[in-house]
Amino acid sequence: MCWRYFIILSVIILLIVAGLIYQHQDKVSLVKTPPIAQWYKPENKRQVWLHNMFKLRREMQAVEFYAQQQEAELLHKWVGQLNDHYLKVADMVPVWQKKLSLQTMAELKLASDKKYFFAVLVQPIKLMGYA
Repeated sequence: MCWRYFIILSVIILLIVAGLIYQHQDKVSLVKTPPIAQWYKPENKRQVWLHNMFKLRREMQAVEFYAQQQEAELLHKWVGQLNDHYLKVADMVPVWQKKLSLQTMAELKLASDKKYFFAVLVQPIKLMGYA
């Protein structure tokens, strides 16, 4: 007998809440879209965010490789590309501006310019947040 009242009361409350949500659906947002949603499908035909992440990975691998090989010219080229795509993250998701390590990126560029190859090898680890 008690369960019947509980179920009826639950259904009534559920119907009231559903009615209020339907009535005010322009003001109610049940699912909050993440700040990077605009860079993924279906909102974006090209998956710009994903392509940027692939470029960052490739550039970090190239920076590490050319620092180990001590190829200053190619290292400088790849550090420049890494810097461009790393800063693009802040343009895409302004909320993440505080989480980016712009100082570490500046130190990486400086180490690349001065041909401090060992320092260049350390900076990508700091960029990823492991150090």
